[in-house]
Amino acid sequence: MNRGSGDLQVVDYLNVDVGHAGWDAVTFGNVLDMATGIGDNLPEPDSFEIYANESGPSFRNFYLAPTTAGKLDAALSERYYP
Repeated sequence: MNRGSGDLQVVDYLNVDVGHAGWDAVTFGNVLDMATGIGDNLPEPDSFEIYANESGPSFRNFYLAPTTAGKLDAALSERYYP
């Protein structure tokens, strides 16, 4: 089977330890779809609360972080969903 770049798993290319099960199955396609399972939105999969994650401290910390490492720390400090 020939896999496209969207089907490639992130852990095969980036050394990022998010500290929860499920990350090893996240693909670049999931990242582009904003479906990595990390975030602070409502845990209901059909939630239409699109701005739920844009007022908390981790959101501000992410955008104010001047380095890639700082942005990763802020992004991965969020809770996760299975």
